[in-house]
Amino acid sequence: MRTSSQPQPLVLITGVSREEGIGFGLAQALLAQGFEVIITARDLAKAEELAGKLATGSRQATAQAADITNDASVQQLADFIQQRFGRLDVLINNAGSGFDYGITPLHTDLVAAQAAFETNLFGTWRLIKALHPLPQRGRHPRIVNISSGAGSFSHPIFGLPVHPALMTSYGLSKLALNGLTVQLARELKPEGILVNAVNPGFVATAPGMADMGARPVADSVAGIIWAATLPDDGPTGRFFEDKQEIGW
Repeated sequence: MRTSSQPQPLVLITGVSREEGIGFGLAQALLAQGFEVIITARDLAKAEELAGKLATGSRQATAQAADITNDASVQQLADFIQQRFGRLDVLINNAGSGFDYGITPLHTDLVAAQAAFETNLFGTWRLIKALHPLPQRGRHPRIVNISSGAGSFSHPIFGLPVHPALMTSYGLSKLALNGLTVQLARELKPEGILVNAVNPGFVATAPGMADMGARPVADSVAGIIWAATLPDDGPTGRFFEDKQEIGW
């Protein structure tokens, strides 16, 4: 239990650029649970606008600009956290792109595919490498990679063999992210850093999605926060959906 002399646990959430998004919902919930929250977006003005909407009483989020596809931008973020806080307890890699709904492999634009990988895989990888010394100083360091059932072979609805709309670039980049999660978990386990991937499910983050069967953002947040607050002997290198392990 945190005592009054202990600082609030610090969480960084990337890709918070829309009030309807998962990142904003996570920030709201974690602020309410007593976390100190940093949110990032490529556009600093947008991050600052959303941080203002998150503020309640004495609780407020810190906004920073971050383009995880850019080395200098990522390093600036790492330097800011180092200088301001000197530690990081939880990293939630929420930033994502490349939602190529309905695009088959033979009709995929390879430039667009490379861009999806640059954000979903290499951007996340770049950020973890830059921030690595900071979680070592956290009390219960956790890394959560927001993945997708589209990056799984066995998800019954959105898995690679059965996804009704393929989402080729997005699915393959998330498949690679799942693999990175396993490798990072192995490397960081001796340091006490747990690394897991979470599928938030089909979430209503844009108008009309609820009519397609997507669930509210609030319904996906609990499973992500669960992975971000696992006990020290909790699982690592796994893939979860709603707190339940699912197949890759």
